[in-house]
Amino acid sequence: MKGSSRLLFLLRVSYSSISTQILSGNRGYYVRTVSVTPPPNAFFLRSVICTFASLASFSFSFLFLTVSRYSKTKNGSRIRRPSCCPDRRSGRDERRRALLQAIDGETAVGVAMYPLTCVKTLFQLGYEPYPITQGKRLLVLGRECYFLPNGFAYARYLYNDVGVKGLFSGVQAGAMANLTGGFAAHYVTKYLNEHFPNIGGKPENVDKEHRQLDDNESLRLAFRVATRETIARFAGVVLSRPFTVLMTRSIAQLIGQELKYNCMFAGILKIGREEGPAGLFSGLIPQLIAEAITIWGIHTCTYVIERCLKYANFDDHDENDVEAAQHAAQTRKMLHFVVPFMVNCYAYPFQVVSTVMATVGSGLAVSMLPYAPSFSVWQDAWHFLKPHGLKRGARLFLREQSGAISVGSDNRLYASYKHFA
Repeated sequence: MKGSSRLLFLLRVSYSSISTQILSGNRGYYVRTVSVTPPPNAFFLRSVICTFASLASFSFSFLFLTVSRYSKTKNGSRIRRPSCCPDRRSGRDERRRALLQAIDGETAVGVAMYPLTCVKTLFQLGYEPYPITQGKRLLVLGRECYFLPNGFAYARYLYNDVGVKGLFSGVQAGAMANLTGGFAAHYVTKYLNEHFPNIGGKPENVDKEHRQLDDNESLRLAFRVATRETIARFAGVVLSRPFTVLMTRSIAQLIGQELKYNCMFAGILKIGREEGPAGLFSGLIPQLIAEAITIWGIHTCTYVIERCLKYANFDDHDENDVEAAQHAAQTRKMLHFVVPFMVNCYAYPFQVVSTVMATVGSGLAVSMLPYAPSFSVWQDAWHFLKPHGLKRGARLFLREQSGAISVGSDNRLYASYKHFA
């Protein structure tokens, strides 16, 4: 007991910033408050531990749910379900493995590219503390304008200020948001296919391509797919929103050099305790609007492109002409590749508003003046950002500064996004 009590005392002192000492003097005893400096890597180590703990708990939960699908508990003994359709079960197992590989791969890529996510979030919040440069709008052509640091230069500046730990602030919450959103969207889609196959339209021509259908059939197919994808994606966004809010706030606290959100589960509990459910889902509406614009915009543009290609007789070539078939396939693939970037121009402003609203009520420096006024609804943030802020972070390169500019103490030019009442 003595050893465990001593260890608990040392841990308590290591992670506290204030402690007291009882000292003796000529006139008795008195208490002096002294500062205790935590270990330099204490918060980083605690974040890493929380990350592995959260991912492990999620993995065990998913493993339990997976195993429970093939077993039942009766009178304390586990009974295996009869394998009446081994081929069907093997097919489900293969699809499940493919799903896990896809989501795990996406999460791994997200973690590897997380510094750029951190930089983009700071762009959207309007944090531009680094000097701007002057140049041509199109590198060598166009008018003279001012440019903010590109994404990689900004990341280098940020690394010099906060190190690797700062670049990966909130990475555990971001990984959990990807996992939660991916699994939720998949299982909602599976549930719709099993129990509500007629939502969005009858399941007709689902295995055919748009070029094989007439206008009405193609339109009905596009409408059905977009409707069902909207439901699934909305479910994923709603369930993952608390983790997205925590990730945004973990990054936003770099602006004021705060340490309010250091552990994922503790951060979720803190938001819920201080702000309630409204805090956990702050900024949800503009994110849902952005998702809806993306889904319906992509399917609408895809439908229009396929109809135009069909009326232009784009696929009318000899079946033995391999070169013409490859050219048609590459052209169609390129058009479908460009469509999401076109649609993102209309959805991105709502993503910026969602990021800004995720910090409202947090008490962080970025959520108060002089960085931003207090927003009660997301429409207020939209109108505040409308002059120059709705396109923050839309590009990593050639980031033109169209707003106010100030001169720093070093006689260099800086972007000014601060708002004064």
